[in-house]
Amino acid sequence: MCIYSMVSDDFFKRWPTDLRQKGWITAPSSLPIPQPLTQPYNGPTKEQFEELLELLRAAKKYDTATGQDNCELENKKDLLRNLGKYLGVTTEVP
Repeated sequence: MCIYSMVSDDFFKRWPTDLRQKGWITAPSSLPIPQPLTQPYNGPTKEQFEELLELLRAAKKYDTATGQDNCELENKKDLLRNLGKYLGVTTEVP
């Protein structure tokens, strides 16, 4: 498993209740998919998400250096993009 994948998996495990039960549903792949929120949002803050993006950029560099280019799954990246949009983050997901 590449570092990018481990970092993103850990991030989503930190907010299982807020991201998977409070207005977000679980996809067949067990990753949450954003839906219109029906309850107050208590997930990661914009700042926490931006910190995650920094970690993911570093993880991607490491994965590239160790021959694991493009190992991250597109559905994980799509989920990160959707969460970034929801939080108002304009930085591109690496």
